[in-house]
Amino acid sequence: MSPPILRTWALTRTYRRGQVPVPVLDGVDLEVGPGEWVAILGPSGSGKSTLLNILGLLDQPDAGVYQLAGQNVSDIGDTRRAEIRNRYIGFVFQRFNLLARTTALENVAAPPALPGHPALRAPRARQGRPGPGGPGRSSRPRPR
Repeated sequence: MSPPILRTWALTRTYRRGQVPVPVLDGVDLEVGPGEWVAILGPSGSGKSTLLNILGLLDQPDAGVYQLAGQNVSDIGDTRRAEIRNRYIGFVFQRFNLLARTTALENVAAPPALPGHPALRAPRARQGRPGPGGPGRSSRPRPR
């Protein structure tokens, strides 16, 4: 069995509303193996987005341990978090944060075109699943 690609122990995150602490994550343990698909479900305000922001290295936990590919990333600095995000993590936002004048394929391929990125993703993007309209649909520009 392969070691987990992602593992957390006792992750906590508390926000403040003025002087009042608002605990959002309280001791989250999670383990995800390579190739495993995971759904995070819960009612509004239950901490789903907070957890995803931490897992995506957009935020840091107040306490606990987060390992990504065997590396402790719980409290690494901003520059290193950005490097890891650029190389290993992809995001699909709820609000369609796409570039309006490009195709879906060009949107997926854009991050690797940034300076310092080791490889292009366009060939991998073409191998992905077809868009909602079927094969070929993902290469059409999105409506404005």
